[in-house]
Amino acid sequence: MPHSTILAATFVAAIGASLACSTGSQPTPPPAKPTTPAPAPSAAPPAASGTKPAPPPNAQKKELPREKRVAPPADWETMYDPVRGYSFEVPKGTTEDHNEGKDGVDVYIGTTPKPSELTILVVAFKDKRLTINDLFKTSEDILKELGFLLSHGKEEMLSDDYGLALGNLTDKDGKKYKVKILVATDVTDNYIMVVGTTEDEFKAHEQEIDQIWGSFTMYSGGASGNS
Repeated sequence: MPHSTILAATFVAAIGASLACSTGSQPTPPPAKPTTPAPAPSAAPPAASGTKPAPPPNAQKKELPREKRVAPPADWETMYDPVRGYSFEVPKGTTEDHNEGKDGVDVYIGTTPKPSELTILVVAFKDKRLTINDLFKTSEDILKELGFLLSHGKEEMLSDDYGLALGNLTDKDGKKYKVKILVATDVTDNYIMVVGTTEDEFKAHEQEIDQIWGSFTMYSGGASGNS
């Protein structure tokens, strides 16, 4: 996936169209924000100027199974979205673009620093009808809408709430990429994470790819209701 040319705002409309096609309807928009919201007990404290928000220590969370998690280095940073309720770890120096579309589709794009320069794509949206298998199909539709032909490898159910697949992408110019696709569902919220690089560079940076998707966490009970 091309580095630095991917902008979240550019992708929102295309992803919204692909989701409508996959699910048969537009994703459920988030509720309107109140003018003066009251702070919730479990909400993350406001971030200081120049710092990123962090998950509240008492938040109910649904992590990947322990044996599937891949611990990142201690000096990595947490990317936490308090509205969509997810987090994951990224290397320091990762460039980020975050955009929430009008139809409730939230898109995060990140590029890790050299030497890996991995592309990270996270799509978050609401649809309580979708299963893990539906999300794998949706990931294929999204990437197709973005100009990539996706060929899935084996799809693995990591738990009732998480699934993982290896994917091979080919763009319109014939360039090949290799990615890992994590899908997750949390009652009404759905998440698709794609992390990868060119086919030639994939093996050299596979551990870093695994550390990124392997740190993904949802903040609620998960589709299974087990936390």
